[in-house]
Amino acid sequence: MLNDITRSDGPPATQQGLVRLPGAEPLVEAALEEVSRRLLGGVPYQHVRPTNGAQAATWIATAEFLTARIHSSTKES
Repeated sequence: MLNDITRSDGPPATQQGLVRLPGAEPLVEAALEEVSRRLLGGVPYQHVRPTNGAQAATWIATAEFLTARIHSSTKES
């Protein structure tokens, strides 16, 4: 997923509205690791949080990308 989110060749062909985050690999990876940690039930791990607005914006963009790529329906929530 990290490579999909951070590719530099533009949005996915089938989802032109998505924004990729090339150059933000460390921040995207940290966001993905935190999502994974929480999904696994809080597995002991260094709790990582964004420390400024720019980092928070990258975490938000990562979450938006993931949400769009999952292709789940509202009935599944």
